[in-house]
Amino acid sequence: MRSIASGTLLASGIFVDREAFLTSSDAGMSFHYNFPSNFGDVHVGIYNGDGYNHSEANDEKAVQVRASIRPAPGVAVLQGLRVAAFYDGDDYAVGNPKRRAVGQVTFEHKFVNAGVDVLHARDQSSDAVTDVTARGWSAWVTPRTSFGLEGLLRYDDLKPNSDVQARKKRAIAGIAYWFPTMKGVSSAALLDYEQVKYDDLLGKPKEVRYALHTLITF
Repeated sequence: MRSIASGTLLASGIFVDREAFLTSSDAGMSFHYNFPSNFGDVHVGIYNGDGYNHSEANDEKAVQVRASIRPAPGVAVLQGLRVAAFYDGDDYAVGNPKRRAVGQVTFEHKFVNAGVDVLHARDQSSDAVTDVTARGWSAWVTPRTSFGLEGLLRYDDLKPNSDVQARKKRAIAGIAYWFPTMKGVSSAALLDYEQVKYDDLLGKPKEVRYALHTLITF
């Protein structure tokens, strides 16, 4: 689903992953195509649908489509702008939908990455339960310096059930340092603060976390 994402954002887990609407990997087959002149790409695949951390629960498969467009790849100040859409069509069983649709706008620059994600999800895990629709959004920005420091500010807002006037709200603030390393290797450490609040109808206490994340890519 990701079009671009800062390493510090990935370390704290993106919105749809943190809320367990999607998983980061799954078994399947896919096709990828890049549009000419760097205007974007499209990725289509068929997957098991239960993710790498669950065994296959049924014979239903997930069809996933992601398309991204770069409106102005030849304009210096706008070449980091990207608009993306993602759709996941799956079923818990025949007649029990498991749907996810995500819209995303991101901007990538030498000194800042930023983005907004909008989520619409529909779930009915069995005939015995109600069909539930969830809606939410996430906005984030990661200002960067030329000497390795990078910030993270993020806010998530989720309505787990559109028929219930109750929301879950998450705020994250952090600071990261990218270590000087050899060519082709990137490593960073991120220290962040996270606060999660639930409206009264959700019946959960406020959560507060401090965390130190590390990231190594090569």
